[in-house]
Amino acid sequence: MSKLVIVRHAQAIASATSDHDRELTEIGIEQARALGQWLIEQKISFDHAVVSDSVRTRQTFDLLEVDCPVTLSPAAYNARAGALAQLVREVPTDAQCVLLVAHNPGAFDLASAYGYYADMTPGSAAVCELIGSPSEFGNLHATVTASFQPPANQ
Repeated sequence: MSKLVIVRHAQAIASATSDHDRELTEIGIEQARALGQWLIEQKISFDHAVVSDSVRTRQTFDLLEVDCPVTLSPAAYNARAGALAQLVREVPTDAQCVLLVAHNPGAFDLASAYGYYADMTPGSAAVCELIGSPSEFGNLHATVTASFQPPANQ
């Protein structure tokens, strides 16, 4: 069984020169660190990550302190669920645990297609167990088996 962990970037400032350039707030930094700690506690290690190339998603990924090859993807920036699923299918075929750091509504729509029904607030994550490899994602059965929401004070 393989895994896909879908993460919505942590909280970002309200505005910047462009939406793409929005940075994390202090709360967002704490959210990302808390998520990184939770991933360690869950003993999840990644073979590959797909990360939107926006500033806030890259910062979120960096704060997770995940050690794996990463694809920074302009196509993941504000992408819909179908486009995100396609990006997951493009990871190396030997990757058995993939991290996706993206934006709503695409991240939520993708996770909810597999049974995630909580809000996907900034800094949250859904762990999907897959039958088959992530390179087949969307063409196989997946189930959300765990999730993370940052503490309410973050």
